[in-house]
Amino acid sequence: MNQEGVEFILKVAEELRKEGVRFFFLDERWKDEGRDVDLCVHREDLTKFHDVVTKNGFVFLSKFPPWKRFYVTYRAGDIILLDVHVGKYEGVSEEILGFGEGYWLDPTRQTFYYIYRIGLGEPHTKYTRYLEDILPQVDFEKLEKYLRVYFKNSAELVEKLRAGKFDEIKPEHRLGHTAIRAFYYSRNTFFKLLRFMWKLAHPSPHVVFLGPNGSGKTTLAKLLVEVAKKGKFTPYYEYGGRYTFRCLKPINWLRDAVRGRKRGENSRNTGQKEIIRYDSRVLPLLLPFVYYLEYLLRTLCLYPKRLRYKLVVTDRWFYDLITSPNASKGLTKFLSRLLPKPTVVVYVYNDPEVLMARRPEIPAEVLREQLKGFEEISGFFDVRVKSDSKEKALEKVIKAVLEKGLS
Repeated sequence: MNQEGVEFILKVAEELRKEGVRFFFLDERWKDEGRDVDLCVHREDLTKFHDVVTKNGFVFLSKFPPWKRFYVTYRAGDIILLDVHVGKYEGVSEEILGFGEGYWLDPTRQTFYYIYRIGLGEPHTKYTRYLEDILPQVDFEKLEKYLRVYFKNSAELVEKLRAGKFDEIKPEHRLGHTAIRAFYYSRNTFFKLLRFMWKLAHPSPHVVFLGPNGSGKTTLAKLLVEVAKKGKFTPYYEYGGRYTFRCLKPINWLRDAVRGRKRGENSRNTGQKEIIRYDSRVLPLLLPFVYYLEYLLRTLCLYPKRLRYKLVVTDRWFYDLITSPNASKGLTKFLSRLLPKPTVVVYVYNDPEVLMARRPEIPAEVLREQLKGFEEISGFFDVRVKSDSKEKALEKVIKAVLEKGLS
């Protein structure tokens, strides 16, 4: 997490403390290793916690499972997730990881937490650096007392810690705690199944970027993917343009053959990008239906991706057909209403002069026609962003995505 993000989280933490919210961070690795902030909040203070973090721009994702809360925000180039444990941490007595005066665990409890996590199967390398920093401040007598509750070899664990042999730390669970862990494992597995069933009806968001040539939609789409990759939200990116049929592949051969003949009839080269216009009364009526079927099939093909990934992003979509000189605008607008709508439709635009400077190979009248065409379907846009500032545009897009329910 960058420094601005760290300062922001600490500011929110101080505000929570002033409001009397009982909570603590489970560790501080998020300061330099990630964007997921793990913390515990007292069950009785959940309402106050919710009010403070949402006031600071966090979006509440879900109460699922019931012992967790998830809040997310976008800040200074990072998507930040609050992973909130309600009440005590899983399987650990509140007497050990309880709610003290501050929001940091003392070195002894912090070391216990790291060993406990290693006992759950986490690699010791995740915590080695932090253990080395805090061990000089640890009360080993108290630490062994904590460890003895859960592990049979507590004395051996303390000995390995003292010697700095972190690779030899292998906690052995007591029988009683093994049963407790089996309960938590079964509970978590059951709720993962429920969550998957819920996601079948509520797949991950599908974000579509539209806009005229040179507007910056591809750049913005890839920036969104990059930011999502840095966070916990694994994205899937796909070019969604109509220039190649992905589902109705046999049509590609027919289209290329007709296009090649058309180019042969008009061999004049002006140095500008060629826009092929077909002299046909049938094609403008047929083309919208063909592409409607193509994009309906694409929507179905993206469904498994929306189950597997946290976010699906496509650059262009069926709506771009409104800018084609060979398709009926009326039919395109009508069929757009019948096509399943993506979760968020982002329209990226700019002034005609800017577009012309960015794409000089495209005739000015074509760019103006594209802008006019997109305005005719403005009712389908969830977000309109001008590409003068990438950061502001990206922030607006991410906010819209989060509000739609990034899962």
